[in-house]
Amino acid sequence: IKINDLTQRQYLGSTAKFPRWAVAYKYPPEKKESRVRDIVVQVGRTGVLTPKAVIDPVRLAGTTVTNATLHNQDFIDNLDLRIGDTVLVQKAGEIIPEILSVVREKRPEGTVPFHMPDTCPECGAPVVRDPDGAALRCTGAECPAQRLRNIAHFASREAMDIDGLGISLCQSLIGSGLVRSPAELYSLEPQAVAALDHMGKKSAENLIAAIEKSKDAGMARLLCAFGIRQVGQKAAKVLAMHFGTLTAVALLLVIIAVLAVLISWLLRSAAKGDMGKSKLFLRQKDELCDQQQDMQVFVGHEGKTLSVLRPSGIGDFDGMRLNVVTEGEFIENGTPIRIVRVEGGKIVVKAM
Repeated sequence: IKINDLTQRQYLGSTAKFPRWAVAYKYPPEKKESRVRDIVVQVGRTGVLTPKAVIDPVRLAGTTVTNATLHNQDFIDNLDLRIGDTVLVQKAGEIIPEILSVVREKRPEGTVPFHMPDTCPECGAPVVRDPDGAALRCTGAECPAQRLRNIAHFASREAMDIDGLGISLCQSLIGSGLVRSPAELYSLEPQAVAALDHMGKKSAENLIAAIEKSKDAGMARLLCAFGIRQVGQKAAKVLAMHFGTLTAVALLLVIIAVLAVLISWLLRSAAKGDMGKSKLFLRQKDELCDQQQDMQVFVGHEGKTLSVLRPSGIGDFDGMRLNVVTEGEFIENGTPIRIVRVEGGKIVVKAM
């Protein structure tokens, strides 16, 4: 269904994906039963861990379906989905396979609830849950899955639009050590690319030409290609039009990041009711303490290090002089200590 009036179409506008002045209606989706063979966890471009159900092949809307996304742990818990379950499957919008429900009466004995891993299945780094959502994210800075998808996204049609650089070729480039980041695409040599599997001289030359052509893609496409969270095609165009230069955009993003960290820290502190309280943490090179031993002093709030200071001279532990910024009674590794005197910008720490 479409609106005929062109003025109203212009007023309603469009999103990055579809016009607001048109809507499509489809027949009710076909639904069939299948069995969950396994649940695998994939790592996306932004580090989000997404569970996927591997199911027995089933014919839906003209194609054979073997996988269905499970979104996150909350979605799995709400369905009480387990490996071995019989499930009802459909194609959302006749395109995306999804699991509607579990047929409980057909559940086999011995099934157990599924839980997302505590570490990334690709790099082994710890995963953390978004504070404002249900997503789990890999914290690994060098996660191979994120690297692959970041490079593929950089070259994608909505970003730099590098013709011929798909996910398979990205895998070959990374596996051969030719590319570790999107920036290294622009230093590729045709001879090195031609030596890859399923590549030849002509295809390598075409790829290099497409990469060179992408240099004229414009600032909006480059911003989208960076893969910044919440910055897609439309947001990238708005940022490019408003700020004009990458330097101005980079400064804005730095300011936003700093403010986000500061606000998060203040909210956590206020919630715990510990505002204004500091803690002293002593770290020694070994368990023994003598006059020659160097020490580090960590002065922080709620265990978060704010500064690391090293004293020039150390006395014995009973009367050790350290550069710190507060005084009072503290506990270090279970041992009570007390700052008893402040003099000349230095303090004296005594064991209690």
